[in-house]
Amino acid sequence: KVFLFRTTITLALICFLFAVMSMGKWRFPARALWRQPLVLSVVIFCLLFLLTALVGILPAQSFWSNFERGEGAFQIMHYLVFFLLAIFLFNSEIEWRNVLRWNVAVSILVSLYGFLQWLGKLNIKTFVIATGGRSSGTLGNPSYLNAYLIFNIFFTVWLFYKEKNPRLKWLWAVCAAFQVFVYFKTETLAAYLGFAAALFLLIVLYLFQLYQQMRIYNTHKKLFVAMCYAGSVFILVIAGSAIYLFSTIDLYQRLQPRFWTWGSALAGIQEWPLLGWGSENFAEPFDKYYNPNHFGRESWFGRTHNFFLEYLIGGGVILLQAQLAMFLFF
Repeated sequence: KVFLFRTTITLALICFLFAVMSMGKWRFPARALWRQPLVLSVVIFCLLFLLTALVGILPAQSFWSNFERGEGAFQIMHYLVFFLLAIFLFNSEIEWRNVLRWNVAVSILVSLYGFLQWLGKLNIKTFVIATGGRSSGTLGNPSYLNAYLIFNIFFTVWLFYKEKNPRLKWLWAVCAAFQVFVYFKTETLAAYLGFAAALFLLIVLYLFQLYQQMRIYNTHKKLFVAMCYAGSVFILVIAGSAIYLFSTIDLYQRLQPRFWTWGSALAGIQEWPLLGWGSENFAEPFDKYYNPNHFGRESWFGRTHNFFLEYLIGGGVILLQAQLAMFLFF
């Protein structure tokens, strides 16, 4: 998948450059885009990622990564090209809607594979390859599948919201429901909590927006009160589901190895706080500051399994700041 992505992006860049040269005049909204802080923050993050990779403890590992991950600086540069091509070439909502339609169509196929894996768990024979009891789709890892699907669930809901055709609206609703079903069959705790937090935030923001509109148009407040009650019930259902999930999982046993790993990461960060160890190199500080409590359990970690610590150990304080800046400007 990584090689296919890199090849496709490289060919797209070549075609784009040929198109620019054949035009004789630049017709892309480059100046307006380069003025946007979000675009600048993405570019700066990718350049800093490359810099910290080259000055890390194992530059070759940081730049190329390996066949399992494929997430080194070389891949990040392809993401940057992909990002820039996307914002240069797709300038209207209609174009982006077409892109997202294709994206959702692919996500349905991936979800179907995950659904068939779930049927296999129920001892219903299917032709797909299963990876344990959890659905992982064609990505091979349940955590990858739920991260992939949460974006596509949002895309599908957005398409539903924008759709004017009633039949297509129903189609997007069914697609979203199917994606959500497969999303929960990944059985990933962090994914559940993230989904619940997102729903909670959406409800609060929607009620706030509704209240503002009622103030403007002097709408009867009984409707707003009813919506608040409905929202409160929904929030209670989400909270109850989260409590139930926590009650069925031994969180201490699941999180304890993570805490030991984070301790090794913090020790490594203290040694190289500014530029870090270079991406893809966490195995080095993990071994150097190995916690003996790991003995008899999973004793190798290529990742910190912590968003903040991952960027701190890979690129130090400057890379974490650049990463957070993208969210800030967004």
